[in-house]
Amino acid sequence: MIFVPFIYFSLLSLLIYRRRRGIDMALVISLIYAAMGFFAIFNDALGLRYDDVLDYVISPRATVAYCGLLTLCLVPFIANSNLSITSLKPVRYEMVLRATAWVAALWFVVTFAMRFRPMISVLTGDMNEHREALYVGDVEESWMETLPSIIRVPIAIANSIFGCSWTLIFLAFYSLYVQKMPLRYFLMFMMASLSAPVDGVLMADRSVTTYWIMSFASMYLLFRNYMTKAEKVKMIVAGLSIVGVLATYLVALTVARFSYRDYGEVSGTEGGVISYLGQGFVNFCYFYDNYEPPFMHLGVVFPFTVQYFFGIPTGAVLIQQTMTELTGIFTGVFYTFIGHIIIGAGKEVAIAYCVVYALTGFVALRMICRKHEASALQMCVYFAYSSVMLLGPFTHYYTSARKTAGLVIVLLLLLIAGKKS
Repeated sequence: MIFVPFIYFSLLSLLIYRRRRGIDMALVISLIYAAMGFFAIFNDALGLRYDDVLDYVISPRATVAYCGLLTLCLVPFIANSNLSITSLKPVRYEMVLRATAWVAALWFVVTFAMRFRPMISVLTGDMNEHREALYVGDVEESWMETLPSIIRVPIAIANSIFGCSWTLIFLAFYSLYVQKMPLRYFLMFMMASLSAPVDGVLMADRSVTTYWIMSFASMYLLFRNYMTKAEKVKMIVAGLSIVGVLATYLVALTVARFSYRDYGEVSGTEGGVISYLGQGFVNFCYFYDNYEPPFMHLGVVFPFTVQYFFGIPTGAVLIQQTMTELTGIFTGVFYTFIGHIIIGAGKEVAIAYCVVYALTGFVALRMICRKHEASALQMCVYFAYSSVMLLGPFTHYYTSARKTAGLVIVLLLLLIAGKKS
């Protein structure tokens, strides 16, 4: 069974490419899960499973559920390729983008200054020790807790507005290559988007930075047809420079967190990388077959509503910690976005989520792609749907109230910017 996801998604990727003869979001997403399947084989062969699943035998039922549910979620993108969108329309009210860029840049500068000292402390200290301390609550996770309320409140509001980092990367590319705004607006949006990797450093976390890299690469693919040859070269050089710095951090953190661990046939660092990329399939299957949540925590699907209307704290790690404490089963691992929903709310909710996601996605994407011309709002909606899968190989990206709120607010801004008078 361990070979099935790699073979299945590799063949699916080939079929998608032969159908479109180009690189679209469906192909990128399928290749990501094929790569996860590839690393899953090595993860199993090298004995890198975590303790609770060491003796677990992967069942055909769970394997079919894994491949089937992911395919169901992928269908809207296979049927409605972003390659069919051949023209993007500039927004009507450019001032909305200009104002947003200035506010985002100011927010980043202020918050970066406040986070600089603790960030340097993490980078120059023992990152593994810092991460473990965060897990057990020995250090304050949020740098904002020490701020007076008169400063904390406006920053908290701005955090929600810009809480979804990929939307800032989207606005950067759209403002430069579609709206044809001056370069400084692209730079302001990109600078603000780097707040996410900065937060990742403060938490000694790899996934946040990985999400940023994946988002940046995806935006390049989405907008590359709107660039000249020279612009493509410049963007690739600039992108590789930024990604190189972030990748250096990821390598350093991986060494710090895993070099001391004994993985048998491979070194601690190599084992940590393989486990990071390859544990999703086996863990999904294990929890699909053996796990029932002690209660239905809908914060994994509706984090903003659950947190701010019902007062129930949510967030990816918090939900994992809660379920681990209540069940005695360690849930702080990777299992794709569908597995994450299973951890928080159960299989039935996860399956229902996939069905609703596929149906609404098919309808929304068909409406966007059929005219071959899209607005900024429509293109953002397209990526919002694809981001669930694109950023979902490890956990569910939208279990954070900030990310959900940030996405909705940017969609509203684009609605205002593109509204006809």
